[in-house]
Amino acid sequence: MVLSLSFCQSQPTVVYFSSDTAQVWKSTDGGTSWVAKHAGFPANGARSVFVDPANPDIVLAAATLGQDYNWGRKRKKSVQGIYLSEDGGNSWRKVYQAGFYKQQQTRANVFAADPASITAGRTRIFYAGSFNKGLLRSSDNGHSWKAVALQGKEINGLAFSPGGEVLYIAARDGLYGWQGKIEKIGKGLPTWPRAAAAGQDGIVYVAAGQRGVFVSNDYGQTFTQASAGLPRQATMTEVACSPANPDIVYASAAEGIFRGPYYSHDGARTWLPAENIRGDGLLADSNFFWFPSVIAPDPQKPLAALIGSCGRGMILKTDDGGREWSYSNRGFTGARMGAMCFLDPQSMVLGVYDHGLFLSEDDGQSFRAISRSFPTAQKSVRVCDGRGERIVSLIFSKKSGLYVAWSRDRGETWDFFPLASQDLPVAFCALHNNGRTLYAGDVVSNDFGAHWTRISRAVMAMDPADNDTVYSLEGLSDGRSVIMRSTDRGATWIELRPALPVRENQVSALAVTGDSRGIIAATLKGLWIWDGDRWQHPGPANGLATDRLGLDSIKVIQTDPQNSLHLVAGKWAPGRGQSNGVFETWDRGEHFSNITGRLGPELSVWGLGISPFSGDIFVGTSRGTYRLPGKDTIQ
Repeated sequence: MVLSLSFCQSQPTVVYFSSDTAQVWKSTDGGTSWVAKHAGFPANGARSVFVDPANPDIVLAAATLGQDYNWGRKRKKSVQGIYLSEDGGNSWRKVYQAGFYKQQQTRANVFAADPASITAGRTRIFYAGSFNKGLLRSSDNGHSWKAVALQGKEINGLAFSPGGEVLYIAARDGLYGWQGKIEKIGKGLPTWPRAAAAGQDGIVYVAAGQRGVFVSNDYGQTFTQASAGLPRQATMTEVACSPANPDIVYASAAEGIFRGPYYSHDGARTWLPAENIRGDGLLADSNFFWFPSVIAPDPQKPLAALIGSCGRGMILKTDDGGREWSYSNRGFTGARMGAMCFLDPQSMVLGVYDHGLFLSEDDGQSFRAISRSFPTAQKSVRVCDGRGERIVSLIFSKKSGLYVAWSRDRGETWDFFPLASQDLPVAFCALHNNGRTLYAGDVVSNDFGAHWTRISRAVMAMDPADNDTVYSLEGLSDGRSVIMRSTDRGATWIELRPALPVRENQVSALAVTGDSRGIIAATLKGLWIWDGDRWQHPGPANGLATDRLGLDSIKVIQTDPQNSLHLVAGKWAPGRGQSNGVFETWDRGEHFSNITGRLGPELSVWGLGISPFSGDIFVGTSRGTYRLPGKDTIQ
């Protein structure tokens, strides 16, 4: 989700946005193309990003783990807080510890700059609205902060009046004004403000949830409703006005059934819906505005603005004051690949979290969705496999649970079968080399899906040399796990000893090397490699370094189909922030090297793939999918 957008007022070709999972991005062409700016930023994302109105290189970010308060407060918060960049996002450093969380009914910016404090080409006084430490103030260019008011209050957003007379604070318990001291204002508002926007001459606009939009002409003291043309059932969560013309106002709602955004050219007296939204072929349904979507007007062009579409993870732009919006997103996909397979030298399938399966038949240059016929809108792909025309995948949704989907024609048509186990510790499916046998969790088919047989335990890995041999995992009462092997496609099983010294629920992936000699387990406690006699546990001494959080947590592993000694491992830091990326070994774990390259140094990995045709390595991240050709640095 795009959580925040911020133009530089003095140089509006420079724009920054932040995401809940993909950190911070920058544009130098007014929001058409984007590059990631993550070096030294260890958090998953930022609740808000804010660029100094006088200096495009000074940027603040409210680092977050990307979840709401009830989830985030139970996790380690060491990476959360205010971060400062003074070189255009090329590097970041933490300047204040505070909890920032995803606030489900607003995307308003929690930073503001005092326009009266600009000296020597940069702003001296900044404010930040925290979740529970109240209103924070910095009087030294963002380097240090202290709480000045509203401690314990949940603040949704900040906005200064253009002349700096009043700082408006949208909080969960009402609207406040700050002029050196705090004052409760907002007479006439029927509910708490989700967002506030300030125009010239004391004009203030407020998004008031299901009560619509309200306007004040006396610096926020009193408000009247200004919702003519807005749907009555909508929950209005965002409002923004053009700095160049305060009569041009935008608003958006939180439900996808309303095709926001809405615009007004007469100071919110009348509202109209957008007439056309062009998504470059990517907006397939109305859900691209399902969540609150932040709006950022261009500070110098009255009719130009950007909006973050939180249903589809993209940026849209208008140049006519909100009548038409078009795709403005080059460089940022919003997609997180968690699974992939290769059908032939030119064809690959990516499994994308929440959005299903995508097929490329031109070696990754372009993709098309192939899972639109799946029986649920939310298509969270756990794993996929395929060869030639045939594809098999495990899909999870809250509505339908975990089920296997298979296709004989590259995703043109699909069949489905529910799994008995809805919470597999290691999700796995595979297509046998015979082209007929399918493994999918706790079921197997020997006639490509015509009939399915439930087996006694879920398959979690397949021997690439002997596809009749499969593996599973069983937890022991002493906190260890034992690998189970079947040589008859899951009909019978035997234990492999010694036991793995890790709990079953701490294992994220199993893999088998091409020579059938090695079993590799990716776990929350590092990598474990079984050589037929014992478990080896490579660590920092082998080059598999812990991350800056002190974690050695492996999310995914991938063995090379052409070289049994070659494998790659992807690190993550669940519930903590970003880990330290991708590691590679060419001697089955004796020596590792970090090959993250310029994708790092901080990176959490969600998916890996090695092409059996080219040997190229693919990594799935929250910032997109990347390819490593040969032994070069990741491109």
